[in-house]
Amino acid sequence: MRLQGKVAIVTGAGSVGTGTVLGTGCATAIRFAQEGARLVLVDRDEEAVKRTLAMLRGQGLDGLMHIGDVVNADTAAAAVALAIGSHGGLDIVVNNVGIVGPPGLLAETEENWDLVFAVNLKSAFLMSRAAVPAMLDRGGGAFVNISSTAAHRSMGASTYAYSVSKAALAHFSRILAIEFASKKIRSNVVTPGMIDTPLIHNLKERFGWSDGQFDAFQQSRAAQSPTGAQGDAMDIANAALYLASDEAGFVNGQEIIVDGGQINVAPGGSTKKE
Repeated sequence: MRLQGKVAIVTGAGSVGTGTVLGTGCATAIRFAQEGARLVLVDRDEEAVKRTLAMLRGQGLDGLMHIGDVVNADTAAAAVALAIGSHGGLDIVVNNVGIVGPPGLLAETEENWDLVFAVNLKSAFLMSRAAVPAMLDRGGGAFVNISSTAAHRSMGASTYAYSVSKAALAHFSRILAIEFASKKIRSNVVTPGMIDTPLIHNLKERFGWSDGQFDAFQQSRAAQSPTGAQGDAMDIANAALYLASDEAGFVNGQEIIVDGGQINVAPGGSTKKE
């Protein structure tokens, strides 16, 4: 019960799709609830949030939902107000939402660039600005921001808006950490590598891949990790749990990379054992 008595907002908390593969927001909501947190689940897709709630209730857990788009300041303010009104305050925010645009500079449009930055970066700014006063009232709090190893290096696709916005999110988190450190508000980053999520599975339909093409894609992702496998959403949720908990009380402005060691391999280098 590492989050017993804590109130947490998780953005992008809906369960995408109906399969058994969990998204990071859904997995984080489940782990936080298992550890005693009282939740406000934020997503623009009501049906997706209901699927997450159904999973929670299947384990005898629960949460509140707020339906809204996190690129809107009103959504952030309303989510914080719901946490305070229903649970008495706010201790934790997980800024989890993220989208990917098309790869390649010439394929990048101004509209897509603006959308990706709004979802991946502006949302965290708006939620943080809304949440900090509530955390100050509680005598402290914790932000966990979900970035990507694409923020550090090329991952084989030139996803400009995604990669740059995730790098900006990590630096935003560091600045936030320093400004409010004396007020006992911490801000840290979880940086996923190759993680098997519904977003990856949805690419099959998006690009019209056959089963064979999708299997080859999945195998190529797994092969990039020294472990020979992708991670799953619970790997990210467990890292977020640590950073949100009092166990990480002296961890601030830091980053946990969850990628099986991939970031230590030179781009294009082999991970195969001799």
